[in-house]
Amino acid sequence: MASEPTVTAQPSGAAQTLRRALAVAGSLIVAVGAVAWFVWSSQAAQRDSAVRAPGGVRSVIHLDNFIVNLNGPQESSFLRVGLDLGSGLEEKELREERGVPFKPRVRDVVLGVLATRSSDDLLTATGKSKLKQDLLQTLQERVPELQVREIYFTEFLVQR
Repeated sequence: MASEPTVTAQPSGAAQTLRRALAVAGSLIVAVGAVAWFVWSSQAAQRDSAVRAPGGVRSVIHLDNFIVNLNGPQESSFLRVGLDLGSGLEEKELREERGVPFKPRVRDVVLGVLATRSSDDLLTATGKSKLKQDLLQTLQERVPELQVREIYFTEFLVQR
């Protein structure tokens, strides 16, 4: 018997083009994913190093709302404000059982600063910014062990 020649089927030109296109698309997807992961991880590392850097906020201390009468000719004006403090200490370092409770002293300092303001002072963005600066400076002077780095207003209402 004569041996029959083997016929191998060669893929058509369209099939080869489709395979190449799928290979290129797959490679692009992998490359874009790798770049996205690299960018995301480097940004996360920057955020982590900023938080751990000296002077960074490591924890937030929530304070109950304050309601104070304001100075000024309008005797019936008052301020209701909610504050959170950004501290340079870790959460576990802030626990009150490690010594004298700090919240009563913090509330005393904050009330003292708030009571010196008038409603006209607090109705402008500049006045609110000045209040934040004054609170931060006073807390850093009078309660330095908290290492207060930031003041966050969580609620701010001036009633005239």
